[in-house]
Amino acid sequence: MSLDTSPDTGTVPAQQAPKPGPVIALLVAAAFVVILNETTMSVALTDIMIDLGVTTASAQWLTTGFLLTMAIVIPLTGFLLSRFTIRQVFFSAMSLFALGTLIAGLAPGLEVLIVGRVVQAMGTGVMMPLLELKSKFLKPAYYDQELTIKTSVKQLPGIRIHFEYELFNEAAELINIGHTTLVFFDMEKKKPCHPPENFMSRIAQYFD
Repeated sequence: MSLDTSPDTGTVPAQQAPKPGPVIALLVAAAFVVILNETTMSVALTDIMIDLGVTTASAQWLTTGFLLTMAIVIPLTGFLLSRFTIRQVFFSAMSLFALGTLIAGLAPGLEVLIVGRVVQAMGTGVMMPLLELKSKFLKPAYYDQELTIKTSVKQLPGIRIHFEYELFNEAAELINIGHTTLVFFDMEKKKPCHPPENFMSRIAQYFD
């Protein structure tokens, strides 16, 4: 039996670039969760007041404390991104959000619940530095109603893209309007950028 000791002349296969799909899915899921958490309190306050036996003025601190904390944290996000990597900032933000959710879920009373909401807001404020969201409630929506959401983009995006929303109830009555603004962001250069060319070529046909 002979042993082949000749050197291997094969080529090393090129390393494949990481697929962006899982990363995008993670970012979308995280953004959805934090936005849902930010807005869902408006429909939960009544039940919280009944369950905890507190007044409207006291329960409103769940929303006020959340917004005040975000107002403080959002301006600090630029400083954090200049000192740490995006991965570190992202996972720190989600860890804070998860910790705040745990505190809120185990809260025995209003005071601890407010603390949990403040910790949640610290994570949410870091996650949302490039997003603007506005919502105007016109009429209430009721449980088990079938709602229709109309979403539109009325102008060709540049660095920013604006989404407008209209929410209708079963009687086709307009009950809510709102809009969000997202910014295209270069992950490597860590600064806003123009949309990808393939994205612009696909949507340009819808704008005159």
